[in-house]
Amino acid sequence: MVYEMFPESKNPEAQFIGFASDNYSGAHPRVLEWIEEANKGYARPYNDDIYTTRFRSLMNQAFGKEVAVFPSLNGTGTNVFALRSLLPRWGTVCAPETAHINTDEAGAPEHMAGLKIMTAPTKDGKMLPSDIEDLSKALGDIHSAQPAIVSISNTTERGTVYNAQELGLLAHAAHSHGMLIHVDGARIFNAIATLGYNSINEGLKDLYGDTGIDALSFGGTKVGAMSAEAVVVLHPAASPLVRGAKFSQKQMGQLASKARYSSAQFLALLEDDLALDLAKKANENTQKLFKKYVEVTGAVKAPESYLVGATSVYASGADEAVEQENTNNSYLYQSEPEANAFFPTMPTKIIKKMRETHHFYDIASEGDSTTIRLMCSWQTSDKEIAGFEEALKKAIK
Repeated sequence: MVYEMFPESKNPEAQFIGFASDNYSGAHPRVLEWIEEANKGYARPYNDDIYTTRFRSLMNQAFGKEVAVFPSLNGTGTNVFALRSLLPRWGTVCAPETAHINTDEAGAPEHMAGLKIMTAPTKDGKMLPSDIEDLSKALGDIHSAQPAIVSISNTTERGTVYNAQELGLLAHAAHSHGMLIHVDGARIFNAIATLGYNSINEGLKDLYGDTGIDALSFGGTKVGAMSAEAVVVLHPAASPLVRGAKFSQKQMGQLASKARYSSAQFLALLEDDLALDLAKKANENTQKLFKKYVEVTGAVKAPESYLVGATSVYASGADEAVEQENTNNSYLYQSEPEANAFFPTMPTKIIKKMRETHHFYDIASEGDSTTIRLMCSWQTSDKEIAGFEEALKKAIK
């Protein structure tokens, strides 16, 4: 039987407009070219191919030292593989309560690896050194799992970005208590773009290599790859991850027999700083979308006590004055976008109308208002942003 590509008229996804995640976008053409190149001939399996060797070499160059690199299969598995391998059997992971590993991985860390996660509340998704100090009080308590790793995301799940100084302070706080620090870098290139680095190597070294970060979940899928993730260990000599990594990776189902395809995608993203260019484009598109949202709705910044939470928009104990301040404007935003996501609050009835043509994630609801996440990718077009603007105007009428 000969299979034909779906003609656009028969493809229900053809006009699909997704502002929910940068995962909705396709793979960049250059990534596809590298996959095609990697598909030629034969290659050694299980991370021993020439593309993975080259990927490791580029990471060594970026950090200015030898690091350990393990291409993997997906973001959730990468995080679990990294954390499980870093943790002693009695250890626990400390993370912001908004962390992806805590809220959006279907309990994979607990189910797959038996990990316990201790969380700290945050206003903007960013952990503070004081949070590590608070969580470290469990150290030495025979009745408590022992804090052993701090895991944060950059960019965070609230669209905010840690700079080098903030990361350095977190690493110092973690290391002062004998803890390691791991960064979930699913959108690592967006953070580098936000902070204005001139190259990927400059950003990686300054943000992670020079600040004391111990390990990264290194993500390429959200910035133009088809499926490219990896664990990068920056201090392999001191890390238990490296000593047993090849066995742990196999046990966790993250060892690809044809790793060349994942590594080739990273080669495409790293070549000529392509990933940085794509991340800049995604961030710029989000700024455009944000400005259109404010222009159309007259939205104002949400009060300090008005938080985007997992189950409620309001902070615990928000007083009547804060609630009254919110009622003065039905359209809010949590903060101006730092990277490629922002969180507007709108009347729920307006959001229902918008959902007829556009796709996004609900974050929280309170009364007649709902906070959503809007996110752009490198592939988002000016035409799609204009379409969102027109749909919003129509919904408000």
